[in-house]
Amino acid sequence: PPAHHQSRARGDDGHLALLVCRDARGPLSDRKRAPFRKDPSMDIKKNNRRAWLTVLGCGMLISGSVTFYTVVIGNFFVPAAAALGSDYSNISLYSTLVYIGIACGLPFVGNWLPKIPPIGIAVFAALQSIVVAVLSFSQSVVWWWIGGWLIGVGMAFTSIVFVSTVLTNWFSKKTGFAIGLAWA
Repeated sequence: PPAHHQSRARGDDGHLALLVCRDARGPLSDRKRAPFRKDPSMDIKKNNRRAWLTVLGCGMLISGSVTFYTVVIGNFFVPAAAALGSDYSNISLYSTLVYIGIACGLPFVGNWLPKIPPIGIAVFAALQSIVVAVLSFSQSVVWWWIGGWLIGVGMAFTSIVFVSTVLTNWFSKKTGFAIGLAWA
């Protein structure tokens, strides 16, 4: 029977297509390439709604993490500082440590993100929420600092690189628009 060769290449619309050739003459590079036969799961018209729902989901993830853990939480600095008997400047160091945590996590995201299943990203997001909940019971500003760093590391995995990676996989055109919309 003839040999069965497979190869992946990009089609005219930028999507990966599976090239299938049943021929005994060797690999595809030795002869004229067969016409593209697209993988039906990559039909952009069929998955258009799902792609934009993915943008919405990424936007919700960003608003739930970045917005709350870096913007909204600042509203709690004054009452938390008063409750802990600390200066505002001591507790606001939380914000600095969030960004240091992000900087510490980013070098690892590129290598680890493809290996983490979707449930792993959900675990990172859940751990961030647990840290914030624990902060409400803390008796020392030091826990705010530790929590800020942990939240920052989690944010490196759940927002900054993650959203760009996911949306780049869904869009061959309008990628920048989709990423910008998710961050808006």
